[in-house]
Amino acid sequence: MLTSKGLRQQLEQLGVTPGAHLLVAVSGGADSFSLLAMCAVLAKSGWLRLSAVHINHKLRPESEQEEQDVREYCTAQNIKLTVRTWPVANHPMTGVEAAARTFRYQQFAEVATADQVDALLTAHHRDDQAETVLFRLLRSGNADAAAGIAPRSSRNGLTILRPLLNVTRSDIRAYAQNHQLPFSDDASNDDVRYSRNFLRHEILPTLEERFPDASGHLADFAEQQRGLKSLADMTLASLVPKLGLKSDVFDWSESQTYSYAVQVLVMRAALQRWVPSVSTKQVHAVLAAVRIGDGKRRLVALTAGHVIAIRGCHVQLVAADDEQTSQTSLPPYLLVTSTLVAGDLVLCNLADSDGLVVRTRQPGDRVQLTNGHHQLLRRLFINAHVPQEHRAEINVLARDNEILWIDDSRLNQLLKQVSTDKIRAYLVQRRRVSPGRQKRNEQ
Repeated sequence: MLTSKGLRQQLEQLGVTPGAHLLVAVSGGADSFSLLAMCAVLAKSGWLRLSAVHINHKLRPESEQEEQDVREYCTAQNIKLTVRTWPVANHPMTGVEAAARTFRYQQFAEVATADQVDALLTAHHRDDQAETVLFRLLRSGNADAAAGIAPRSSRNGLTILRPLLNVTRSDIRAYAQNHQLPFSDDASNDDVRYSRNFLRHEILPTLEERFPDASGHLADFAEQQRGLKSLADMTLASLVPKLGLKSDVFDWSESQTYSYAVQVLVMRAALQRWVPSVSTKQVHAVLAAVRIGDGKRRLVALTAGHVIAIRGCHVQLVAADDEQTSQTSLPPYLLVTSTLVAGDLVLCNLADSDGLVVRTRQPGDRVQLTNGHHQLLRRLFINAHVPQEHRAEINVLARDNEILWIDDSRLNQLLKQVSTDKIRAYLVQRRRVSPGRQKRNEQ
């Protein structure tokens, strides 16, 4: 049963000490209201000091009533409340969820600094954890992503604690109902067009029918994954120095005795010293070049400005336009930018660039056609007679499951393009230009 005493135990496990000043993010839903109510009990006992913050995103008609409910509750409980509003004029045309999240955490950090709090509390629970693990695992297959939501993290210099990660949504809701908290339900959480809602309402319930406590097992898996990652990080910290890693070069010869799975982890850790965003595909490409070992120099593009040059076990970071590299035919690169330069080939107009990723197709991907109708990308491929073996190789520009551009001119003509005077970014294909040539062009 969910109690304030149980919450105190969880907070102590997360490092909270008596007298700490905590800021609770309260949206107006059952989860955050319950967290706030339990913290209020602990504050009245003198164990902690308490403040609350509410963000009115101005996204739904119910937002004003939710804000009022939070205000009235905090006044009745003598809780200091700060309310911040996201102006409608600042809402983007697309990528609203990502933009709202960015705004929300910026405000949390500002309020936390102003109130001099020790940590922010959010009401993420066990069901959120299960959804997150499944969502990230299906979308990326990345082991780090499968670690789910961390019970303690930091963002914008703010410590964030999530003490309800071991509590189910149903238990939290029962607490809110039993204590007659003035919570409200967000109807947008039922829209299964969004991937998380689809997992919540259609996939996880089906899994629970076949595998009782599937959500609990996913949450337990995330906790174990975080522990395993910590162990792996300690191991990598001892293995990577053995490469003789310098600012731009390392030797892979000793690492070839590891299993391939371990080589992937070590190579990723080494390359991340140079480029933190290195992809799994790039890691595998570098390993493939190392394994050939015929003495020939091979290149793997890493960023727009740098490539990895491999000769035998010698792995080096070089500029994409150095004398030897420029002699190879490196292809143009894709770039999301708000500023066009001469030679840019504009592939797609964008209202904003938040949350965009270039990837291959995933289940649930949807497109908006020129007639305004939506269609699954899978159906578009079928109707356009794209060979089955080619579908998994076609790159797309996506925001969650919304496809904005397809790397196929024939198919891309079928998509509805952004038509607005608020174009903020473009997807362009840009050729690499050497610094010398760029300097001459500027002169």
